Amino acid sequence: MSMRVKRTFYKKNSNNQQNVNKNVCSLAVAKALKVDEEVRYLHTIHDLIRAARKKWIIRSRKSSFKANTVGSLRKEINKKGDAMAYIVMVPSHVVLLDSTGKTVIDTAPVSRDRRKILHVYAVYTEQHMRMLKAMEEKVREIKMRKKVK
Repeated sequence: MSMRVKRTFYKKNSNNQQNVNKNVCSLAVAKALKVDEEVRYLHTIHDLIRAARKKWIIRSRKSSFKANTVGSLRKEINKKGDAMAYIVMVPSHVVLLDSTGKTVIDTAPVSRDRRKILHVYAVYTEQHMRMLKAMEEKVREIKMRKKVK
């Protein structure tokens, strides 16, 4: 199926009647990240990530967490999260969590969040990435010193 056919389908089934090129949940997350005007379409997670990469450093982090649900992911982020925010894809929806795992944007909130996680993307700033790389270098240095002794 061509991308033109897919876009026609996405527009026809859009949940945003004011702008059928952008779904409500993706648009809300994009607005929170201040990238809502960076791309024409916001239907899929790929559209959202492409928009976010115009301003932020985005890295896939699903394998960094053992969590299978959004609720358990919140706890893990609170313990070992290292990003400014997290874009979390669940079936037919996207959620934005902050650095402590609290919800920033969720256009379809639930009281007990057992939604299955499909993708997790970490959002970093340039400065944040430089800091993380410097910390990783120091850890490597310390490990090398221990091996020499």
